[in-house]
Amino acid sequence: MLYLLCILSVVVNCLWRRWFGGGYKNTWLGNNRAVQCTVYLLYTSVLAYYLSRFSEIWYNVIFAVFFAVFTYCQFWARGLGACFDIGRGQVDETTIKRYNARWYHIPCDWLFKNHKYGFAYDFVYMWLRYTMPLVLLYILGLATVPVFINPVFSMWIIVIGASISPIYAICWTLYERENWMFKKYWSVVGPTNLAEYLSGAVWGLWPLCLMSM
Repeated sequence: MLYLLCILSVVVNCLWRRWFGGGYKNTWLGNNRAVQCTVYLLYTSVLAYYLSRFSEIWYNVIFAVFFAVFTYCQFWARGLGACFDIGRGQVDETTIKRYNARWYHIPCDWLFKNHKYGFAYDFVYMWLRYTMPLVLLYILGLATVPVFINPVFSMWIIVIGASISPIYAICWTLYERENWMFKKYWSVVGPTNLAEYLSGAVWGLWPLCLMSM
């Protein structure tokens, strides 16, 4: 049953992420953030509740709602910023302001002092953007008193976040070297579109990271 639910989660999150990124806006689905948020919160909280195995029903409810809200707000809704093209875009004052709007630029500015906003800079920036929220989630899941007796997540939850930056880097490289792969099909007309599908699918593996099942 777990693996069937995981496959469903992969499919749903794959399509949802593309929808969240602007796909299907010319269909009946539209592009309303409130609707997209509601769909994500409902689906994720219901699945998290079903998979949770805490002793008290209210612990399960609290966990499911917290997990859905936290991952939406911190993992998805914070936006990509200017790093989504992995060092391929033009940099101007507006772009720099977008970089500097988030704390991720601080370690990147230090690491790549003389090589800002290139491939390595954007790669690390995006890596921090998607990994750090799940590091925090993992740490919160280590709490043992008074509710949780065992860790809630395995460390694979962090690996999911760490995989997003490589996904975008690979998709952009494929776009440059194998452009024939990006003919219109289910709105995959560019590297970002494909990366959204793939990152959503990878996020859909989160049920496998629950330790409380």
